[in-house]
Amino acid sequence: MRRVARTGRWLVGAAVALGALGLTAAASRAEPFQAGAKELALVAGYSLSHNELVGNVDTLNAYHVLPHVGYFLTDESGRGWLRGNLELVTEPTLLVIEGQETTTLAGVTVLSRWVFAGTGRVRPYFEAGGGVLAGSLRLRETRCHVTFALQGGIGALVFVSERTAITAGYRFHHLSNGNTCDGNPGLDSSMFVLGVSRFFP
Repeated sequence: MRRVARTGRWLVGAAVALGALGLTAAASRAEPFQAGAKELALVAGYSLSHNELVGNVDTLNAYHVLPHVGYFLTDESGRGWLRGNLELVTEPTLLVIEGQETTTLAGVTVLSRWVFAGTGRVRPYFEAGGGVLAGSLRLRETRCHVTFALQGGIGALVFVSERTAITAGYRFHHLSNGNTCDGNPGLDSSMFVLGVSRFFP
């Protein structure tokens, strides 16, 4: 619990800093996204497992390296606060889980993301998707070498220039072997992400 509290305080501080950065950024308002626009991003994440969901497995912390490429499928559409764009994100993933043994997983996940128009400078989003990772998930109950990842969450893009944004978000993250080998306890975690994105028309 202390670790969660420390992580929570760090995230609140990061959110305040990002908000201040967005408010003091260049006054120019980022242009609306159009279909065909692209995003290149470097994102890192930190997660804590919900140990009550995995039996006698201790709480695990993990580090995520999540560069991604995004492609906007639609022009800005919708009404009111729902107005935004649909983006498809392909995310190569490197995941290092620390527990009784250190486990490294690598693979690719794909997410659908709805990016709200927001204020133009600050654009919230929600996202969901899944993918496949390779590497042994070394929990006591399973040694499977194929792992499926499902995740979903919310976040925001804070533009510091017309085409560059800081991104911060939260994801509920699930790992499972999909019953492809004996034992499938699953691993549910809360993941916090922070990164920088560059957009191209």
